[in-house]
Amino acid sequence: MAAAQNSSIPPSNGEYGGDEIAALVLDPGYSSTRAGFAGEDVPKSVVPSFYGYTDSSEGSSDRKLLFGDNAVHTPLPNLGIANPISKDGTVEDWDVATKLWEYAITSRLTHTKPTNPASNGLNDPQDGDIEAEMEGLEENEKSLEEHPLLMSEPAWNSSKAREKAIQIAMEDWGVPAFWSAKTGVLAAFAGGKASALVIDVGASNVSVTPVHDGLILRKGIMRSPLAGNFISQQLRLLFASSQPPVPLTPHYLIASKTAVDAGVQSNATYRTFSSPPQASFRRLEEERVLTEFKESVVQVWPGPGRLSSGQQGTTNEEVVKTWPGRPFEMPDGWNQMFGSERYKVAEGLFDAKMAFADAENPAPQASQTVTALVQASLNAIDVDIRPLMLSNILVTGGTSFLNGFTDRLNSELTQAYPGPRVRISAPGNLAERRFASWIGGSILGSLGTFHQDAANNKDPFGSDDSYLIRETIYLRYKFRSSTRSLTQSILDYPIENGRRYHKYREGSYMYPNDELENERLDLQHEFLRIVCGGKLHFAPTNAPKKILDIGTGTGIWPIDMGEDAHTFPDAEIIGTDLSATQPDWVPDNVHFVIDDATEEDWLYPPDSFDYIHSRLLLGCFDDFREVIRKSFKYLKPGGWMESQEPMSMPSCDDGTMPATWAFKEWSRVGDEAAMYHGKPLRIANKLKRWYEQAGFVDVHEAVFKIPMNPWPKDPHYKNIGKISELNWLQGVQAMCLAWFHRVHGWTKDEIEVYLVDVRKAVQDRNVHAYHKL
Repeated sequence: MAAAQNSSIPPSNGEYGGDEIAALVLDPGYSSTRAGFAGEDVPKSVVPSFYGYTDSSEGSSDRKLLFGDNAVHTPLPNLGIANPISKDGTVEDWDVATKLWEYAITSRLTHTKPTNPASNGLNDPQDGDIEAEMEGLEENEKSLEEHPLLMSEPAWNSSKAREKAIQIAMEDWGVPAFWSAKTGVLAAFAGGKASALVIDVGASNVSVTPVHDGLILRKGIMRSPLAGNFISQQLRLLFASSQPPVPLTPHYLIASKTAVDAGVQSNATYRTFSSPPQASFRRLEEERVLTEFKESVVQVWPGPGRLSSGQQGTTNEEVVKTWPGRPFEMPDGWNQMFGSERYKVAEGLFDAKMAFADAENPAPQASQTVTALVQASLNAIDVDIRPLMLSNILVTGGTSFLNGFTDRLNSELTQAYPGPRVRISAPGNLAERRFASWIGGSILGSLGTFHQDAANNKDPFGSDDSYLIRETIYLRYKFRSSTRSLTQSILDYPIENGRRYHKYREGSYMYPNDELENERLDLQHEFLRIVCGGKLHFAPTNAPKKILDIGTGTGIWPIDMGEDAHTFPDAEIIGTDLSATQPDWVPDNVHFVIDDATEEDWLYPPDSFDYIHSRLLLGCFDDFREVIRKSFKYLKPGGWMESQEPMSMPSCDDGTMPATWAFKEWSRVGDEAAMYHGKPLRIANKLKRWYEQAGFVDVHEAVFKIPMNPWPKDPHYKNIGKISELNWLQGVQAMCLAWFHRVHGWTKDEIEVYLVDVRKAVQDRNVHAYHKL
C-alpha cells in the first residue's frame, strides 16, 4: 500500500506542511530555465539554458562553464555556446544541466553554501575590527537542503530521465522532498482550468497537450518543430533571398554607426578581436537580433482564410501589400520598411506551403502545422470530451505572443470545427504566458497537500534499499492524489445506468467498479482458485523478490500472495489498476498503485520484476500483445509471466448447446461490441503464440474447463459449476451493460429485458456448456 499522511493531522516541526519553509519550483526549458519560490507570482530567477565554455574542445573535461545572461552574451576569447537541453525539451547533457539548475537556484534564491572559514579569508588578520550586521544573516544563507523541490517535465519525458532528475535532486542536492509534474498540467492549473487543451508555442517546438480532470491524455499529445526557432530560420531565409541581402550583424560586432536612409548600405565601424568567440556565440547573438525583429515587426495573418487565399480574384497577400509597413533598424544602422514579407515568415505555422525553404531547410509537412496538431490531438481522444477541449483551449509560450497568432488560431479552429464552441484563453501578460508552467507549479507547491504528500528521503515503504525507484512509484501515486485535491477527485466515480465506473482513464475499462461488482470479483477469485487446484499461480517462480499484478481489481490476488508468508517471505507484491477499490488493511509487503499498463513507460525501470501476473483482462486492452511485450521488458532475465484468460465463447462437447441458445447469442453480441470498440475478447487461444513472439521461452499452456452451472455429475466439477452459475447470474449485467449501451446504443431497460432469457439460459442444466480457461 502506498504510504500517505493523514491530511487531518498537522505536520510536525520537522515536516513541510507549515509556512516557514517555502518549496522551490524549477521549470527547465530549451530557451530558459525558471526557478523561484512557490506562492510567488513570477520566478525570481530566469536564466538562459544556453551556457558558455571557453576552451576549444566542447567535450573537454576541464573546460570552464559560464552561466547567466552576462556570461553567455559577453564576447570572451574563444567562447563557445551550447545547450544541455535538446530541441524536444528533454535533457541531453545531464552533467551540465545539473550545474545550470544549481546556478538558477543558488544565484538568486538560496545562495551558495558557505565556504571553509579556514580558507575563505574570514579569519585573515585585519588592521582593525570590522563591524558587521549579523542579525538575520544565518536565516538568509538558506541551503538547498532546506527546501522541497517541485520540478516540471515535458509530457513526453521518459521514465529514465525522470529517475535521473530524482537522483540529482535527492542524492546530489539532498532536497528533503521532491515532486515531478507535467508542464501541460501545470499550465492548465495556472490558467485555472482542470480540463484544457494546452497549446504551448515555445522556442524549439510547439506542443498540444489535452488535460482532462488534471490528468494528461497521453494519446493526444502532439508536437512539431514549427515554433520560435522555425520563425528565426524563416527570417534568415528571407534576409538571404532579399535583393540586396539583408545584413544580420549582431550588436557585439558594432563599435559605432552612422544613420543612413532606408535601404542604403550601412555605415558602421566594426570591432575586431584577436581571439574572437566561436561561431556558436555569433549565432546566439544573431538570435537576439531576430528576437527583436519578431517582437516588433513579424505579424501573423489574422484571417479569415489563409494568406495565399482570398476573394474576388485577389489573394490576402496582395491585400496586405497595400497596408503600411513596419520599420526595423539593424544593429549596424541598416534599416528598411517591411511590408507583406512580415506576414509570410509566420504563415508557415498554419500553411506549410507558404514556408520559405532551401536545400538545407526543407519545407515543413502539413501535419506539422498548429492547426493540424490540434486536429490530430482531438482525433486521438474520446469524442465525448472534444467539445470540452475546444471550449477550453489555453495558449502558452513566448512565441504565441506573435502579433495576430491567437486571432489566426481562433479563425482556423472555428472553420475546422463549425459546430462546437471554440474558446481560446491566452493571458495578455507576457510573463504569464511565458512562465505558465512555472506559475502552475508555484500554485501547486504553495498548497499544504504538496508539503504533506511529497515523497521524502525516507523510503515510504519502510525499506532502506532501492529508495529511488520506490520513490518514483510513490511520487507518481501521490502526485495523482494531490491532483485529485486540486481538480475533480478520481474517486468521484461516474455513474452510468445505475452502475459505478472508474474515473481515471475514464471509458477505457468497460466494467463497473462498484461494491456489487467487487463482491462478484472476490467470488470469482475463490472459484478460480478451486478450478486451479488451490494454486494462485503455476509459474515455477524461485523466491521472487518483486511481483507485479496487472489489473489487480479488488487486490485479492496480491493480498492472498502476500499472506502466503511461508512461500514468499521476502517478496514485494505490487498491484496496479485504474480504480482505487482495494482495501486499506493489507499485508506489509503488498502495495497498490493507480496506473495504466498501456503506458509505454511504466513506473519502474526495465528488469525490475521476477514475476508478472495477469488474469481475466479480456476486453481491457486494444492489443494485449503490447502488454506482453512491455512485461518482457520489465521482467528480470529468467523471470516469469503468467496470464489466465477464458475463452469468450462457450463450448460444448455433446451437442446439447443449441445454435440459438440465448447465452451463446449474448456472448456473440458482446464479442461484436468489443471488436467494434477495439478491445477484443478473444485472446485466450492466442496467448502462447503471443508469448513466443515477444521473446519468451519455455512457454507452457494449460487448459481448464469451467462448467456453466452444476450440470456435471462429477462432485468436483458440480461444485465449480454451482459457483460459476452464481458468478454468471450476478455478472451478466456488469459484463455487457457498458458494451451494449455505448457501442450498440441500447437503453438499460432494453438490456434488462434481453438479459431475462440470458439468465434463464445460464440455469439450464440440459445444456452442457462450459468455458475454457
